[in-house]
Amino acid sequence: MTVKKIWMPPTAGRKNRYAFATLGSILGIALLMLLLIAGGITLSFALSLPREVTAVVLCLGVTLLGVGLALCAGRRSVQEATVFFLTQDDKLYVLDARQFPYRDYRAAGYVANAAKTQQFLQNLAEKPFLPAAASEIRKVESMRENRTHYALRCQVCRPHRPVMCHTYLLVKGYEDETALRHELMRRESWETALEPKENRNPFFLFLSGLFFCFFVAGCLLSHPAFQQWPQALYYPFLLAAFVAFFFIIYFLIRQRRGE
Repeated sequence: MTVKKIWMPPTAGRKNRYAFATLGSILGIALLMLLLIAGGITLSFALSLPREVTAVVLCLGVTLLGVGLALCAGRRSVQEATVFFLTQDDKLYVLDARQFPYRDYRAAGYVANAAKTQQFLQNLAEKPFLPAAASEIRKVESMRENRTHYALRCQVCRPHRPVMCHTYLLVKGYEDETALRHELMRRESWETALEPKENRNPFFLFLSGLFFCFFVAGCLLSHPAFQQWPQALYYPFLLAAFVAFFFIIYFLIRQRRGE
């Protein structure tokens, strides 16, 4: 099928650095977290700070920072690997270049896959073609604008496969981005505009936040440094706080993506 136009991430026009940026982000976040933990422990000893309280604060702070940085790095990785195609017969396709069958979840395999994805994106930029793994966008259910990107909720399909819903990220900065947004809006669902679905994400986000605050308070009160509640409750509260935090992140992502 002949490709009429292709939209690639902003970095695809020059030498692609997908593998370097992705792997560098992972190693950088891990190293930063180790340095912060080591520095915090050293500082607590130097200033004779309460070790138990310092450990709790340090654990929560580094975890929150690590999760935030990981989300940013993951979003950038998705954005850098997302390509849109418009064919001569006016069909719009999308491809996440990371979703090829050469996945390998071992550490060495992950590095090799990142390098293969980079090479594929480089080849695609030099000689555009429509990969067999690309999905046709049949309908755009929602198109939510955020500060750095658009979250696209689409109905997509591949040959001999049923139509399914999927969310893609469109990073701002594509060349001729206005034309791409026009093609997406042409496929936007008018039923969604007339009858918007009820958004229950804020309610669940608020509920998850309440549970998280309660479980964190339980951790503090059952910690040996405070000894207000039985110490046996500390680890169950810690586990529950982690689960509640996971749901906070989950509903935040759903809200930002318009799901």
